[in-house]
Amino acid sequence: LFGDKILTQDALAEIEKREKEIVEKDTDEAFADVDTIMLCFAAGNPALPGRKFTENVLNPLYKKSEMLGNPNKTAVVFVSCDQDQAAFDEYYGQMSFFALPYC
Repeated sequence: LFGDKILTQDALAEIEKREKEIVEKDTDEAFADVDTIMLCFAAGNPALPGRKFTENVLNPLYKKSEMLGNPNKTAVVFVSCDQDQAAFDEYYGQMSFFALPYC
């Protein structure tokens, strides 16, 4: 469903005050301990409600879950509705969860 590779970011980067690095990870490995996958379809355009939802609900919720060891065994996957790669990169750079590569 998601392909062989999925994008992820170094969750410790924000805590360690360093730049996040976006890397590809094997999908099977990324979801090995996951029971539920939530899809987030959104675009980074500030005029659209998806950005506010991502910033104010999904990011804090996902970060808290990561700090607790993901007790719900849930993963969030961002599916971009952005117009170009640059917009995707800027928006996904603010997230702390998985993403399908931009296409």
